[in-house]
Amino acid sequence: MDSANILARLPYGPAALLISEVTEHQPGRIVVLKQWSGEEPWISAHFSNGPRVVPGVFLAEQVAQAALLLARLDDAIAASSLYLLGNVRADFLRPALVPCAVLATVTLTGCARGNFGFVGECSLDGTLLARIKGVASPAPAAP
Repeated sequence: MDSANILARLPYGPAALLISEVTEHQPGRIVVLKQWSGEEPWISAHFSNGPRVVPGVFLAEQVAQAALLLARLDDAIAASSLYLLGNVRADFLRPALVPCAVLATVTLTGCARGNFGFVGECSLDGTLLARIKGVASPAPAAP
C-alpha cells in the first residue's frame, strides 16, 4: 500500500503522515516503513548542530498511525471515526540516525468501549530502536 492509499484511510495531511508504505498486513498485525531523508524541517531543527536523529516522539507517532491504519483495515473501528492517542508508553533504546528507513511492527491488543490498544516496535536494519504501547480513544464530539 502506497502513500496515496494510506492517506485515503487516515485523517492526516501529507506533511503529518509518518508512514511511507505498508510492507505487510495481516489481521491484527501491520508492518509499515517510514523513509527519513533528513531534509524534514523538524529533523534539521531537532539538534541544530547534530546529530541528525529522528525524534523519539515521531517514532511513537509512527507506531500510533500504524495502529490506527490497522484498526481501520481490520474493521475494528469505523473508517470515518476520529481517534486520539489517550495513553502511550515508549521505551527508546537506540537513536535513528538519518537518512534511514524505520520499520514499525504493530499489533492490536484489544478493543473495548470504543477504545483500542496496540503495541509496536520500531527497528532499523534489524536493530530494535523503540518499544511503544498505547491506547487510542474516540475524539469527543465537537460542541
